[in-house]
Amino acid sequence: MLSTPRHSALTTEDLNKLKNSITVMSTGSRVLDKMLDGGFRNYSVAEIYGPAGSGKTRLIHQLLLMAAITLEESIYHIDNEGNFRPSIVEDIAKKHKNYNKEMLNKIYVSRPITHEQFLALLDFLSGIKVKFLSIDTIITHIRMLPSKDYIKSLKEILICLRNIANKGAFVVFTNQVTMKESVVASGGKLIEYVIDYKLNLERVENRIKCTVDKPKPVKTEFFRIVSKGFIGYNEPLIYEDRT
Repeated sequence: MLSTPRHSALTTEDLNKLKNSITVMSTGSRVLDKMLDGGFRNYSVAEIYGPAGSGKTRLIHQLLLMAAITLEESIYHIDNEGNFRPSIVEDIAKKHKNYNKEMLNKIYVSRPITHEQFLALLDFLSGIKVKFLSIDTIITHIRMLPSKDYIKSLKEILICLRNIANKGAFVVFTNQVTMKESVVASGGKLIEYVIDYKLNLERVENRIKCTVDKPKPVKTEFFRIVSKGFIGYNEPLIYEDRT
């Protein structure tokens, strides 16, 4: 179990400062935003899990775009699977009126080749200012390790992610499902201790079933994957910022 350090009680001033520093970032889909009560919040860790072809990577591209539109700088993506494509972000961006191509320069992409490089990168990011971090996928470099080493390495990864989020960042990662039970995310309860959001994606014929498992209550909607991104099944293709 991950240990949680004890802190002294927060004062009213501390709580007000924290409240004022909370930012809600749209997911780029009004349907998904509604499921998440407006979108993802900073100081949080979100897990998006599901089998191959369920739209995890497409949603990550969309979230990177929304981070580039919403946030000033310090947007990082760790591409453990080698699936990041700037062209996908640009395609999704075509439905956003307030996007310009220069925004892509805000996104820093790294592709660690080994487990050691991945951990070193997370350690580096833990020591700098990060506003948004996405990882695709979290267990790429550790999934073949023996059970004992797998658990140890996963704990190290999760502690780094929690530390980054605790400094005010949005942290989002994709995860795979177990071989024996396709609806169960890899990492199990270890990850449950760390995350604030948990999204389960599953392809059902030509639709994507998205279930928000956390926070409660559980919510489910159907989505589609198109060139314009990951959007509700009956959602208009054009995105208008109404905030």
